[in-house]
Amino acid sequence: MNPIYIKGHLSFTFENQNIEFIHQSLSVYGVAGLPWNQLDPNKHFGQRVHVSVKIPGAEPLSFQAPARITREYSLSQRKMGLAFDLSQQQREQLGAMIKKAGFFPTDHIRKYPRIPSTEMIRTFPLRSIVIPTRRAATGETVTLAQPMVFDVENLSPNGLLLKTENSAAGELMPGDRLSITLEPRGWFPTPIVAEGALCRILDEIHPRTGNTVRRIGIKITQINELNRQAFLDLMRDILSSLKKSV
Repeated sequence: MNPIYIKGHLSFTFENQNIEFIHQSLSVYGVAGLPWNQLDPNKHFGQRVHVSVKIPGAEPLSFQAPARITREYSLSQRKMGLAFDLSQQQREQLGAMIKKAGFFPTDHIRKYPRIPSTEMIRTFPLRSIVIPTRRAATGETVTLAQPMVFDVENLSPNGLLLKTENSAAGELMPGDRLSITLEPRGWFPTPIVAEGALCRILDEIHPRTGNTVRRIGIKITQINELNRQAFLDLMRDILSSLKKSV
């Protein structure tokens, strides 16, 4: 697999505080999984900072760039991140260094790699309807909010990553149960319905609109036989299209 990270150091000054992180996994998009320390996920999320990045090595690289503070939630922890706003030259330099001396993470390899969304595959679902639900004591599924439309960022046989700028998604939290309907596309006629558990949330600020972009990582927890078979057929078609394009 192609390398996507490289280890580096970063620092920035914010509200008269000097904040530094050593030996972090950096990509051309930024860095995630940082402790909040003195900062607050509600107060400081989305704030702009000017970050200094230093990557050691035989051919070291140093640069400064604007960034925005991002946040990440899971069932067990809250983390901070930085979304870089690199110039074209900085992106090319960092990308070349990652390609030459970077690494692919091995500490959280998924059983099934997720396939990035692409409109070039005619059947790849690009949107999903999501409804937060709760199982009542009677066993019935109770709807908790209005349906929301999410963009599909990637999917695998056991989960998917969705994205939206809908502010109503701000009410979602890790552990929530969700009803998911993948919108059919192209010749594939069947909407796929499943239930899932919200495992992870990643929030950032859209650089142009200023809206909060919320990404939710979902593990599929329940799907009936009819929808399961349709989902497997869809995955086979997507994988077949990917092989033909290589």
